[in-house]
Amino acid sequence: MTLELTNNTYGFENVNYDEDDERVVKDYDYLIVSEFGSSPTLNFYDHDEPATGIIYNEGYTETHLNMGMPTTGESALTVNFYNTDFIGVFCDGNLGFWETDITYEDVNGVETNLNGNYFAAEPNGQGVYSFDEDSTWYVWSDSYVGTLTLADESCVQSYDGEAKTVYVCTKLTIGDQSYMEGDTVTVGAVTFVVDSEIFGQEPAPWEGEYTITATVVADDETAARAATVSVPETVAYNEEFEIVVDVPDGYGIVYVTAGGKILGADELTVCTASFSAEDAGQLMIEVAIAPIEGSDVWSYAENEDGTITIIGSSKYTDDDSYQYCIVPAEIDGKTVTGFGNGAENVIYRSGLYAIRFQEGIETFAYQALYDLNGCAIGILPASATEIDTGFVRSMPLVTWGIQQSSEACQAYVDAALYDYDYTYTWLEANIEAAEAANTASSGSGEASGEASGEASMG
Repeated sequence: MTLELTNNTYGFENVNYDEDDERVVKDYDYLIVSEFGSSPTLNFYDHDEPATGIIYNEGYTETHLNMGMPTTGESALTVNFYNTDFIGVFCDGNLGFWETDITYEDVNGVETNLNGNYFAAEPNGQGVYSFDEDSTWYVWSDSYVGTLTLADESCVQSYDGEAKTVYVCTKLTIGDQSYMEGDTVTVGAVTFVVDSEIFGQEPAPWEGEYTITATVVADDETAARAATVSVPETVAYNEEFEIVVDVPDGYGIVYVTAGGKILGADELTVCTASFSAEDAGQLMIEVAIAPIEGSDVWSYAENEDGTITIIGSSKYTDDDSYQYCIVPAEIDGKTVTGFGNGAENVIYRSGLYAIRFQEGIETFAYQALYDLNGCAIGILPASATEIDTGFVRSMPLVTWGIQQSSEACQAYVDAALYDYDYTYTWLEANIEAAEAANTASSGSGEASGEASGEASMG
């Protein structure tokens, strides 16, 4: 829905006057409210008098059931000012309101004296606002916006000359200059802070050019220096590019991350440059490698079909010396199909930061991983057929890289990861993209294609 408002003269005098005949914004007078389930656009044109009051994007809420609406949902709001001034504040969810003399209970029975947010909504940063060169926002008090566009610096000033702060979730544009996550800029008495975390949101992607830096980490610095990572020097926003990794003999990849997000654990990884990056467009690629070890590290039991199950580790137990680990799919020429027997911990009280299970391992037993409190990254294989919901114990920080093609991995997401509040990243889309790029590159006959064509997609 779009409303076009041209020089309206009613409904905008949302103010009181104090004893000195000065304007005072009323505590409860809203100019615009976009509630749960709504996403309107309002355009103000050529107003002789300023619009005044509170502009409120309700955000995300679960409590409108008593109004006959679904139990969960969110709102959005777009407001554009053309040759129209605005005196007031922007609020989002529970942000931007102020305390009043009236106390009441919100929909959840919580006592409050804020001048809004009866339905206990949370912010979602979906308020989009703009002012053209003939419009000015007179900031009444601290405000919260999703995206804000000002034609130039003259479009904003503090109403009373006192310091005000405007928090921006996604992007601020003033004239030709854009400001993204982590940026702060001050115009007169008004300071703008771009910080998505205040709104409970993930940072928006950096939309300019990315400069790429690649780093290899390992427990053995000599091995890390021997590995190579090939990436472009720069890429454009949303441009797809390849990360090609070459590791020393006897080593494998534990993980590949870009901008702190897990991409996978492959010699060829396809990445799209749409990451939020600190320091504006500096995209860090990190590759961790580790040795692929045998029976000197891993103890195992023979299965009836001739495969083996790993039941212990002499290296990654009661030892904080190692950060990176690969659990092999073959030991002494025998295929590993299981990890843990349900009776003993395979890896416990370890200082591991990341662990990867190679393709081919199928079953993951109860409490096979135990007390890895510092472990942040784990990657499970697409070959997984059974993952016990209690497979992991005391790994509160881990983010799992999960293969979507594995029904066992999906079941693990539905059960254990939700029950124990772990986080996860689907890896399947990247694997499919890498396979497509691998095929195309191999056919080209170029040097990079040949290297990619030899890459294992495990």
